[in-house]
Amino acid sequence: MTPILDVRGVYAGYGEAAVLHDVSFKVDPGQIVALIGANGAGKTTMMHVVSGVHRASAGSVVAAGVVAGKASQRSLVSAGVVLVPEGRHVFGPLTVDENLLLGAYTTPRVAWQARREFVLDLFPRLKERLTQAAGTMSGGEQQMLAIGRALMVEPKLLLLDEPTLGLAPLIVDLIADAMRKLRATGLSMLLVEQNAFVALGLADAGYLLENGRVTASGDGKSLVNDERVKAAYLGR
Repeated sequence: MTPILDVRGVYAGYGEAAVLHDVSFKVDPGQIVALIGANGAGKTTMMHVVSGVHRASAGSVVAAGVVAGKASQRSLVSAGVVLVPEGRHVFGPLTVDENLLLGAYTTPRVAWQARREFVLDLFPRLKERLTQAAGTMSGGEQQMLAIGRALMVEPKLLLLDEPTLGLAPLIVDLIADAMRKLRATGLSMLLVEQNAFVALGLADAGYLLENGRVTASGDGKSLVNDERVKAAYLGR
Protein backbone atom coordinates (compact mmCIF):
# COMPACT_ATOMS: atom_id res chain seq x y z
CA MET A 1 0.00 0.00 0.00
CA THR A 2 1.36 3.41 -0.99
CA PRO A 3 1.11 5.92 1.87
CA ILE A 4 -0.92 9.07 1.30
CA LEU A 5 1.83 10.78 3.31
CA ASP A 6 5.43 9.57 3.50
CA VAL A 7 7.83 11.56 5.69
CA ARG A 8 11.45 10.38 5.71
CA GLY A 9 14.40 11.74 7.64
CA VAL A 10 13.13 15.31 7.87
CA TYR A 11 15.21 18.05 9.41
CA ALA A 12 13.81 21.57 9.68
CA GLY A 13 14.27 24.75 11.65
CA TYR A 14 14.29 28.53 11.53
CA GLY A 15 17.61 30.15 10.76
CA GLU A 16 20.17 28.52 13.03
CA ALA A 17 17.51 27.14 15.38
CA ALA A 18 17.00 23.45 14.62
CA VAL A 19 13.49 22.13 15.40
CA LEU A 20 13.04 18.74 13.70
CA HIS A 21 15.71 16.05 13.74
CA ASP A 22 15.46 13.01 11.42
CA VAL A 23 11.67 12.70 11.69
CA SER A 24 10.06 9.81 9.81
CA PHE A 25 6.46 8.59 9.77
CA LYS A 26 3.67 7.75 7.35
CA VAL A 27 -0.09 7.99 6.93
CA ASP A 28 -1.77 5.18 5.01
CA PRO A 29 -4.99 5.80 3.04
CA GLY A 30 -8.01 6.04 5.33
CA GLN A 31 -5.97 6.40 8.52
CA ILE A 32 -5.95 8.96 11.29
CA VAL A 33 -2.36 9.40 12.46
CA ALA A 34 -1.62 11.52 15.54
CA LEU A 35 1.48 13.50 16.39
CA ILE A 36 1.54 14.16 20.12
CA GLY A 37 3.98 16.03 22.29
CA ALA A 38 4.45 19.01 24.56
CA ASN A 39 4.57 22.62 23.44
CA GLY A 40 7.76 23.22 21.49
CA ALA A 41 8.17 19.58 20.47
CA GLY A 42 8.02 20.49 16.76
CA LYS A 43 4.46 19.40 15.95
CA THR A 44 3.34 22.56 14.19
CA THR A 45 6.65 22.87 12.34
CA MET A 46 6.13 19.35 11.03
CA MET A 47 2.62 20.28 9.91
CA HIS A 48 3.95 23.35 8.12
CA VAL A 49 6.55 21.25 6.31
CA VAL A 50 3.89 18.77 5.14
CA SER A 51 1.58 21.55 3.93
CA GLY A 52 4.34 23.45 2.11
CA VAL A 53 4.28 26.47 4.42
CA HIS A 54 7.86 25.78 5.53
CA ARG A 55 10.66 23.92 3.75
CA ALA A 56 12.65 21.12 5.30
CA SER A 57 16.42 21.51 5.27
CA ALA A 58 16.88 17.78 4.64
CA GLY A 59 14.78 14.67 4.11
CA SER A 60 11.70 14.15 1.96
CA VAL A 61 7.96 14.60 2.25
CA VAL A 62 5.60 13.14 -0.34
CA ALA A 63 1.93 14.04 0.22
CA ALA A 64 -0.80 12.76 -2.13
CA GLY A 65 1.88 12.08 -4.72
CA VAL A 66 3.34 15.60 -4.53
CA VAL A 67 6.83 16.37 -3.19
CA ALA A 68 6.34 19.06 -0.55
CA GLY A 69 9.04 21.71 -0.67
CA LYS A 70 9.38 21.43 -4.44
CA ALA A 71 5.73 22.12 -5.28
CA SER A 72 3.75 25.26 -4.51
CA GLN A 73 1.14 25.32 -1.76
CA ARG A 74 -1.51 25.70 -4.45
CA SER A 75 -0.25 22.51 -6.11
CA LEU A 76 -0.51 20.67 -2.79
CA VAL A 77 -4.07 21.92 -2.25
CA SER A 78 -4.99 20.96 -5.81
CA ALA A 79 -3.60 17.46 -5.09
CA GLY A 80 -5.86 17.27 -2.02
CA VAL A 81 -3.53 18.23 0.85
CA VAL A 82 -5.36 20.77 3.02
CA LEU A 83 -4.34 22.36 6.33
CA VAL A 84 -6.69 23.46 9.12
CA PRO A 85 -4.30 25.71 11.05
CA GLU A 86 -4.16 26.17 14.78
CA GLY A 87 -6.33 29.07 15.87
CA ARG A 88 -9.06 28.52 13.26
CA HIS A 89 -8.45 31.73 11.23
CA VAL A 90 -11.94 32.07 9.79
CA PHE A 91 -12.83 35.22 7.84
CA GLY A 92 -14.62 37.00 10.66
CA PRO A 93 -16.58 39.70 8.77
CA LEU A 94 -17.86 37.18 6.22
CA THR A 95 -20.83 34.89 6.77
CA VAL A 96 -20.56 31.17 7.34
CA ASP A 97 -21.77 30.54 3.79
CA GLU A 98 -19.22 32.98 2.35
CA ASN A 99 -16.43 31.26 4.28
CA LEU A 100 -17.49 27.91 2.82
CA LEU A 101 -17.59 29.39 -0.69
CA LEU A 102 -14.04 30.69 -0.28
CA GLY A 103 -12.94 27.22 0.74
CA ALA A 104 -14.22 25.86 -2.56
CA TYR A 105 -11.95 27.94 -4.77
CA THR A 106 -10.37 24.87 -6.39
CA THR A 107 -13.62 22.87 -6.48
CA PRO A 108 -15.48 22.72 -9.82
CA ARG A 109 -18.72 24.71 -9.73
CA VAL A 110 -20.78 21.60 -10.46
CA ALA A 111 -19.44 19.93 -7.29
CA TRP A 112 -19.67 22.92 -4.95
CA GLN A 113 -23.27 22.46 -3.84
CA ALA A 114 -22.78 18.78 -3.01
CA ARG A 115 -19.71 19.56 -0.89
CA ARG A 116 -21.61 22.31 0.91
CA GLU A 117 -24.41 19.90 1.79
CA PHE A 118 -21.87 17.33 2.98
CA VAL A 119 -20.29 19.89 5.33
CA LEU A 120 -23.65 21.08 6.65
CA ASP A 121 -24.74 17.51 7.33
CA LEU A 122 -21.48 16.92 9.21
CA PHE A 123 -21.87 20.11 11.24
CA PRO A 124 -25.60 20.92 11.60
CA ARG A 125 -24.78 23.98 13.72
CA LEU A 126 -23.33 25.65 10.64
CA LYS A 127 -26.60 25.14 8.79
CA GLU A 128 -28.34 27.15 11.51
CA ARG A 129 -25.85 30.02 11.12
CA LEU A 130 -25.30 30.32 7.37
CA THR A 131 -25.99 34.06 7.30
CA GLN A 132 -24.19 34.84 10.57
CA ALA A 133 -20.81 36.60 10.54
CA ALA A 134 -18.20 33.98 11.36
CA GLY A 135 -16.43 36.24 13.84
CA THR A 136 -19.52 36.43 16.05
CA MET A 137 -19.72 32.67 16.59
CA SER A 138 -18.31 30.71 19.52
CA GLY A 139 -14.82 29.21 19.35
CA GLY A 140 -16.24 25.74 18.85
CA GLU A 141 -18.48 26.88 16.00
CA GLN A 142 -15.56 28.66 14.37
CA GLN A 143 -13.53 25.43 14.59
CA MET A 144 -16.35 23.55 12.86
CA LEU A 145 -16.34 26.22 10.15
CA ALA A 146 -12.56 26.03 9.72
CA ILE A 147 -12.78 22.26 9.23
CA GLY A 148 -15.82 22.62 6.99
CA ARG A 149 -14.08 25.21 4.84
CA ALA A 150 -11.14 22.81 4.36
CA LEU A 151 -13.52 20.01 3.42
CA MET A 152 -14.95 22.09 0.58
CA VAL A 153 -11.81 21.25 -1.39
CA GLU A 154 -12.69 17.54 -1.08
CA PRO A 155 -9.26 16.73 0.36
CA LYS A 156 -7.42 13.43 0.23
CA LEU A 157 -5.26 14.31 3.25
CA LEU A 158 -6.62 16.63 5.93
CA LEU A 159 -4.04 18.22 8.25
CA LEU A 160 -5.54 19.23 11.60
CA ASP A 161 -3.37 21.39 13.86
CA GLU A 162 -4.72 21.43 17.45
CA PRO A 163 -8.41 21.19 16.46
CA THR A 164 -9.64 20.86 20.07
CA LEU A 165 -7.45 23.57 21.63
CA GLY A 166 -9.41 25.69 24.11
CA LEU A 167 -12.75 24.03 23.40
CA ALA A 168 -15.34 22.84 25.91
CA PRO A 169 -15.56 19.05 26.44
CA LEU A 170 -18.92 18.82 24.64
CA ILE A 171 -17.50 20.53 21.55
CA VAL A 172 -14.38 18.35 21.69
CA ASP A 173 -16.68 15.32 21.54
CA LEU A 174 -18.50 16.78 18.51
CA ILE A 175 -15.23 17.43 16.68
CA ALA A 176 -13.96 13.93 17.50
CA ASP A 177 -17.21 12.39 16.27
CA ALA A 178 -16.93 14.35 13.01
CA MET A 179 -13.40 13.00 12.53
CA ARG A 180 -14.64 9.44 12.97
CA LYS A 181 -17.32 10.05 10.34
CA LEU A 182 -14.73 11.50 7.98
CA ARG A 183 -12.47 8.49 8.43
CA ALA A 184 -15.45 6.26 7.56
CA THR A 185 -15.64 8.04 4.18
CA GLY A 186 -12.01 7.06 3.52
CA LEU A 187 -10.45 10.44 4.26
CA SER A 188 -6.88 10.33 5.60
CA MET A 189 -5.95 12.70 8.43
CA LEU A 190 -2.80 13.86 10.18
CA LEU A 191 -3.75 15.12 13.62
CA VAL A 192 -1.50 17.31 15.76
CA GLU A 193 -2.75 17.43 19.34
CA GLN A 194 -1.46 18.32 22.77
CA ASN A 195 -4.53 16.56 24.20
CA ALA A 196 -3.10 13.04 24.07
CA PHE A 197 -6.29 11.37 25.36
CA VAL A 198 -8.30 12.77 22.43
CA ALA A 199 -5.62 12.16 19.81
CA LEU A 200 -4.78 8.58 20.75
CA GLY A 201 -8.44 7.71 21.21
CA LEU A 202 -9.01 8.62 17.57
CA ALA A 203 -5.76 7.51 15.99
CA ASP A 204 -5.00 4.34 14.09
CA ALA A 205 -1.32 5.11 14.70
CA GLY A 206 0.57 7.69 16.70
CA TYR A 207 4.01 9.20 17.06
CA LEU A 208 5.44 10.92 20.12
CA LEU A 209 7.61 13.95 19.39
CA GLU A 210 10.08 15.11 22.01
CA ASN A 211 12.49 17.94 21.24
CA GLY A 212 11.91 17.46 17.54
CA ARG A 213 12.55 13.72 17.52
CA VAL A 214 10.22 10.73 17.31
CA THR A 215 10.79 8.85 20.57
CA ALA A 216 7.85 6.42 20.49
CA SER A 217 5.35 5.11 17.97
CA GLY A 218 2.60 2.54 17.69
CA ASP A 219 -1.16 2.21 17.50
CA GLY A 220 -3.27 4.51 19.62
CA LYS A 221 -3.95 2.00 22.38
CA SER A 222 -0.32 0.96 22.75
CA LEU A 223 0.81 4.58 23.05
CA VAL A 224 -1.83 5.33 25.69
CA ASN A 225 -0.27 2.52 27.73
CA ASP A 226 3.33 3.55 27.02
CA GLU A 227 4.98 4.57 30.28
CA ARG A 228 6.82 7.49 28.65
CA VAL A 229 3.57 8.88 27.30
CA LYS A 230 1.80 8.40 30.61
CA ALA A 231 4.55 10.13 32.54
CA ALA A 232 5.06 13.05 30.20
CA TYR A 233 1.64 13.78 28.75
CA LEU A 234 -1.12 11.94 30.57
CA GLY A 235 -0.06 12.74 34.11
CA ARG A 236 0.23 9.13 35.22
